Amino acid sequence: MSIELETALSLLKVAKIVVDLKKKTQQLNEIKHIKKSLDQLILREMGAAFEAIGDAITAQNNETKEVRLRFAEDNLLKNTSLDPSLKTGDVTNKYLMARANHGLAYICALRNDFITASKHLLRIFIISPRDARENILPELYKQEFFPKCTNIIEWYDAELRALEEDSWRGIRKAGRFSLSLTIKAAGVLTALAAQSGSIVKVRIPPHPIIKAAEDLSKEVWERSSDYHLPSRAELEEEFGNKIDNRCIEYAQSLLQNVGG
Repeated sequence: MSIELETALSLLKVAKIVVDLKKKTQQLNEIKHIKKSLDQLILREMGAAFEAIGDAITAQNNETKEVRLRFAEDNLLKNTSLDPSLKTGDVTNKYLMARANHGLAYICALRNDFITASKHLLRIFIISPRDARENILPELYKQEFFPKCTNIIEWYDAELRALEEDSWRGIRKAGRFSLSLTIKAAGVLTALAAQSGSIVKVRIPPHPIIKAAEDLSKEVWERSSDYHLPSRAELEEEFGNKIDNRCIEYAQSLLQNVGG
């Protein structure tokens, strides 16, 4: 099977995340960390699978290693075909499917099947890209997927600048309106005092007329078009969704090129 050079290089980067065993203790620590998090989520079966992978890493002979890998593989495969729209307890099935593929990638790498290991890692980005880039494979995301998202990042920066400028314009508009009402209200108070023949120093904040002016200016601001611009949180969510979709598209394209 022939594949494009760019695809081959990308797959090598993907595989390197698993293939680069660094130090055995580091890899074992990561497996223990994953198992601990799964135990906390009351996912004992999957936790047992990752424990078996840890046993395989430290196994002294190939027979013991393969027995533990087969046990882990059987447990993880059960979680690769869950309904992604549902939850198991408080955990989304998407997360479980992603973690299952993460474990299967380790198993394939320990068997020196690096292409299949790469395919499992790519499937994580297809199944649950948010978990993949934020929790499971942030290093792979930064190395291989992030460079494919430059136009989305440029879009986000432009939208954020526009949002900040529009919001500031709206705040200034409301501020000018509030100040105008406050000055007028203060004038009314002064006129009333003059008519009564008393000399007063107008103290703006506590008077009911001033409070009414402030409330009215707030109401005008909240009804304005500037107030109802998309919020920062909404922009962040749209940005995250765009990044997720790009990750899915890129992972799918790599898988298709290698018959995944």
